[in-house]
Amino acid sequence: MSSGCTEAYNANRHRTIQDILDTLIITGRAGMKATTLVTSCGTCRESIETYDFSQELSEPLKHLDIVQFLLGRITLPAAEGEKLLYHAACHAEWVDVPKVKAPEIYRKAIADALGASVRLSPGCCGESGLGALTSPAIYNRIRDKKREQLALDLARPDSKRPDKHTPILVGCPSCKIGVKRCLMQMHRPNDVLHTTEHLAERLGGPKWKRELKRMIESGEKKGKMVIVGGGK
Repeated sequence: MSSGCTEAYNANRHRTIQDILDTLIITGRAGMKATTLVTSCGTCRESIETYDFSQELSEPLKHLDIVQFLLGRITLPAAEGEKLLYHAACHAEWVDVPKVKAPEIYRKAIADALGASVRLSPGCCGESGLGALTSPAIYNRIRDKKREQLALDLARPDSKRPDKHTPILVGCPSCKIGVKRCLMQMHRPNDVLHTTEHLAERLGGPKWKRELKRMIESGEKKGKMVIVGGGK
């Protein structure tokens, strides 16, 4: 909206609000009560925070990031010794905490849940929003800084060769594109995953996407509502 697309933003906002309300009606007819609204993107979360459902709902929906929601409800197999790098989005994923503290809280929550060593990679990847289009000179410098940061993050003190195996986790789909773009320019093969994708693989194994698709298709054929949390 700040980039001059107010009309398009408002139209999309109205459509999204109506979609959420329609979904609440469908779940209600199915005998379920929606209590929590989850998002997998900090930018989306900050926008949805402004939505007002007070006239339509007697009880407000609790709003959580999908990882914040899942980590309190699933038990993950231990994987001690696993090393991960977490890129924090500019729009904080964690809710109900000071935004400046959100990246470290998110990092620690992942580390505790996975039993892994998780390091924080600061800095914007320069991908999300219209800034890259309206101010390319500025955003190119932002991406340059992020590549420098990733080079430091992936350097190995015991070798001249960079770390090619440590996955990079993100909490924002745009950051997944932006960080992967930086790595491609650096000729680095490290995987870039949304945290939910990594959690899904830890729970369901390497074939989790195929099994998830089968579960959804089976639910659709039987006329059942299938609710899935996490991953793509």
